[in-house]
Amino acid sequence: MVTKEPSYGLTAIARMDLFRTVLERIEQYIALNDLQPGDRLPGDRDLASQLGVSRPVVRQALKVFEGLGRVEARQGSGTFIRDAAHGVAAREMLYGLTIDQDLVDKLLRVRIAIELQVLRETCERVGPDELASLRRTLAEVKPEDINEPTEPRLFLAFEAALGQICGNEVLWRIQALVHQIWIEAQLSLGEFSARASRVHDEHTDILRALEGGYHEKAMLLFEQHLRGLRADSAL
Repeated sequence: MVTKEPSYGLTAIARMDLFRTVLERIEQYIALNDLQPGDRLPGDRDLASQLGVSRPVVRQALKVFEGLGRVEARQGSGTFIRDAAHGVAAREMLYGLTIDQDLVDKLLRVRIAIELQVLRETCERVGPDELASLRRTLAEVKPEDINEPTEPRLFLAFEAALGQICGNEVLWRIQALVHQIWIEAQLSLGEFSARASRVHDEHTDILRALEGGYHEKAMLLFEQHLRGLRADSAL
């Protein structure tokens, strides 16, 4: 029996393509089922089974939605729909722009300005309840998610939690829109390389500084964390 040599090979499925598809399918699920703020999403095990992907990938996708203010994770209760997404506005703002590394650098400069102002206003009103909320946000990241190869720049739940705490609804809404634009650009570039462990560790250090009342140190650590994203994007 003669084995025929194939004329064409198969192209590996990029992790970012899979991740983008999971995000799109969950967004479709929310829209088609007309889920409203307060409605509960299926658990990550159920979503992973329906989508045919691993639970860590689903949890990462839910973290992205949480970072956008699209969903809210309630410890022991599940994941619930929050206010409307900013996806349409983000896509309109990106319309006609060339999504390349130069655009991402410009977006990052905007992010740094917004995120630092969010933290600045958070420092003015943070108390035990707010610190406990931030601690829960970090605690919801599973060990297998931290060690899973992923794109840490997409993990914005900690920043989103700061936005909700800062007490400035206008600033929080601008932050959520910037997060959506950031994610749209990152997904379009298709970058997917690093681990989330470093981002999680840096968020933990920022929280510890806040818990200790070292607000200037928290600001410095946060700025270093954000500027580190630029170094990542240059790799």
